[in-house]
Amino acid sequence: MKTPQLLYTDPDDGTNWYLACFNGEPTFEGATDVEDMTWTIDRTNDLKFYYRNDSIIEVNQNYDYMIGLMLNDKYMYWGEQQVTYARVSETAAKIPEGALTEDWTMRYNDTYTAPLKVSFEGDDMFVQGLWPDYPQACIKGTIEGTKVSFPSQQYLGFLGTADGEGHYTYFCTTQVDWRMVYLPGYVTTVEPLEFTYDAEKRSMTQLSPEKIFATVQYGKRPGLFSLYPVATFGNMTISANTTETGRPKLPTIDPIFGLSYYPATGWGRIEFDMVAFDENDKALDPDYLYYSIWTDGEVFVFDPEDAPANNPTAYEGIEEPMTEIPYTFLNDKGIASWGAPTNRRVNFYRTGFDEIGVQSIYKHPETGEVLKSDILYINTETKEIRQEEFAGVESVGYTGDVESIVVYDTFGRVVDSSYKGVVIEVVRFTNGTSQTTKKVQR
Repeated sequence: MKTPQLLYTDPDDGTNWYLACFNGEPTFEGATDVEDMTWTIDRTNDLKFYYRNDSIIEVNQNYDYMIGLMLNDKYMYWGEQQVTYARVSETAAKIPEGALTEDWTMRYNDTYTAPLKVSFEGDDMFVQGLWPDYPQACIKGTIEGTKVSFPSQQYLGFLGTADGEGHYTYFCTTQVDWRMVYLPGYVTTVEPLEFTYDAEKRSMTQLSPEKIFATVQYGKRPGLFSLYPVATFGNMTISANTTETGRPKLPTIDPIFGLSYYPATGWGRIEFDMVAFDENDKALDPDYLYYSIWTDGEVFVFDPEDAPANNPTAYEGIEEPMTEIPYTFLNDKGIASWGAPTNRRVNFYRTGFDEIGVQSIYKHPETGEVLKSDILYINTETKEIRQEEFAGVESVGYTGDVESIVVYDTFGRVVDSSYKGVVIEVVRFTNGTSQTTKKVQR
């Protein structure tokens, strides 16, 4: 293949983007990473491949050679090395048609949970929902007495992303690699993901959690080093749900860093962590999880008109006054997350109170129950934390005339009927109740 080869001409500015080959020169002795090389265009050699066993393999497999994008005779920070193009012939595992399924919960990375569907066929175990972004993805394992083994490199399917881009996606085991010193990377292995299995208790616990991490990846090549797999799961425990859904777990507030309060300037920020599982450690669907802020026994009303002149977009995305904020809603302004997905940092523009608190709310998608945690307060002066009891179930079912319907995308942004994809529809009734439904707009 001759290179450079024109790929695209930008209609706006007329710039030409090329596919080109690049030679790498280490910026220091022993450097092998892409970031530690200076890349120059190779205009003398053709890009060559050979064909073998339904695979197209790049001839030059050296670390200092790359296929990449070129603009204005410069490398533009996208490239591929040691390329192999292979025909994908695998079939994704799925729960057998007509098989009975059980509701299980996965706990992972010491903090997070995910609801699973588990099915059995002889000694085969099917687990669906491992990757919360694609809950239909399924892996298959084998029960061997008191152990369950899930092979690495299982094909999950050709799965799309929010921007419409699709990928051949795999479940792979990895081992941590600290070659970047300050940042852990993950190297794909062929080792299975293994669990101890207690058939009577319907539970299993990951073996060697300090060594093996489960990941979702685009591709499956053994030995592949990646800083950022699509998803990473460590220290996993999986067990059958044995209780009804309880109240959502109480949020946590750090007594030192959980509250910033500036009454002289009329604003503050409460920071808390909120996990998507109930008081029995059963996983909850984050799309039906909410929170409320309280001040001195009164629920806080988020009103876009309360945003100050120096931060008018603090409540952007909130179209009308509301007291219950969807857990998945973030605008990265007055309502944001910092450090961990469970973290929430919420600005408020009110003063003259002694305590501010937070409460978790779960609106059960099947029963209609509105389950609420206690309220966790922090004192504005002493930073003392206290828990105030709250009745667990506020209301059951939804009745009354419809007052408003607001539709959000999965990022919490208000969308209209032209939006295509998964949405959260919030219907508010005249009697003050509301109903939340997750659906797909086509």
